[in-house]
Amino acid sequence: VDFKPAPTNEQQAQDIPKRLSLTYSNGVSLVLYFLYIESGTDPGTQVLGLVDGNNNPKLAYYAFKQFVANTKGFESVVKKNSPGGALLYEYDIPGKKVYVAWASSAGNYDLSNIIGSQNVVVEEITMSDEDAKRQTTSSDQVPLSEVAVYIIV
Repeated sequence: VDFKPAPTNEQQAQDIPKRLSLTYSNGVSLVLYFLYIESGTDPGTQVLGLVDGNNNPKLAYYAFKQFVANTKGFESVVKKNSPGGALLYEYDIPGKKVYVAWASSAGNYDLSNIIGSQNVVVEEITMSDEDAKRQTTSSDQVPLSEVAVYIIV
């Protein structure tokens, strides 16, 4: 079997909100992360744990923790069609909406037709135990790139 190169720690962390959003938006109601501690010799899974073999949190651990905190209690996830090729997943949470969004081309995206004309908080994926970087911006100027962000309304 010819395995693709294993993802870097950063790639693994960046993929978490994307993969979970794609999965939930397709009607899956529960997702379990299949490998907590990385170990073994299978080249396809040996580096996919949330903690390393010494039980030290990896970047993915913090990204997973952030995903759970931002989407806790969601009732549904819907993929929204957005202009300019941005991918946008709307998490309906009682009292608020959270979006996971990214785009293949970096730039500012006008998401006001989906989110409404308002200020939003854009939160970057965190890769440490420190607080995530946040910025408030207008919904018609949301900075997106290949790395997913959380948009909190």
